[in-house]
Amino acid sequence: MAKLQQTSTTVVGDGSFKLWSSCRRKIIDAVRCSGGISRYRKTVKSPVPKNHKVEEVRASIDECRSDTVKSDCDGKVSEKLSELMKTSKLLSSAEEDVRWKAAVKRLQSGGDGGEALGGAKLVRVLAKDDSEAREKLALFGVIPPLVAMLDSDDLDSRISALYALLNLGIGNDLNKSAIVESGAVHKMLDLVESPIEGLPNPDLSAAIVANFLGLSALDSNKSVIGSSGAIPFLIKTLKSNKNPQVIQDSLRALYNLSILPSNVLPMIETGDFVPFLLTMMGDTGSSDRILSILSNVVSTPRVGPRLVP
Repeated sequence: MAKLQQTSTTVVGDGSFKLWSSCRRKIIDAVRCSGGISRYRKTVKSPVPKNHKVEEVRASIDECRSDTVKSDCDGKVSEKLSELMKTSKLLSSAEEDVRWKAAVKRLQSGGDGGEALGGAKLVRVLAKDDSEAREKLALFGVIPPLVAMLDSDDLDSRISALYALLNLGIGNDLNKSAIVESGAVHKMLDLVESPIEGLPNPDLSAAIVANFLGLSALDSNKSVIGSSGAIPFLIKTLKSNKNPQVIQDSLRALYNLSILPSNVLPMIETGDFVPFLLTMMGDTGSSDRILSILSNVVSTPRVGPRLVP
């Protein structure tokens, strides 16, 4: 009986030990698993959701930086282009000054030689379409030598000087006034009233008519031109010349002069000027200008009534 009890106790004790060992392993495993999970949770970070507003601000900053760089580049390019344009203008202006001074030097060489003639031709070209050239050339003193060239015995020199003076007066009242004050009107009339070779050269006459047209556009010149004897010359040219351009220039010059009442009397005293104008009324290209001249003539006190029957 005692032996049986001992055996039973031994069995129970051995079973309890095995049970405890099994529980111990489970507890250790649980602790290990818990520790592993804890360590994983501590080391692994959850993903942070994106903030869309922050992303928009960053994109705007990047865009602004890009625009700023582009703007700076564009500004530098524009600045460089501006500097190049200024430099180009300065070089161009310097070149023009050289040409203008060269023309003046050739004109001031004097005489009937080729230098003065070349200078007159150069002034004619430079002043044709350049208002600045007209102003600068006049300031450099080209008008007096050009007027002096009208006394030349060389026909080409006279004609070149006339057209150079004509171009200098285009759109420049100061030059128009300076040309008349230099005595050019009387010199021009001397060329057609006392021609060197018989009748006045038609090219020379055309150049003089063109000058009278341009110079008479200035009010202060109307009296000087009208009292110089230019009116009979213009009427004579109007009647005898067959060149349409010269005819139109003569009519326009006479109209400019007829604006001043003191110039109307010399017109009606020059032969059959008014009846001749009436015969030209059929020319559609001249009718308006003729009517304007007749209107000025008729409206002039102490002159108009003499024409009315």
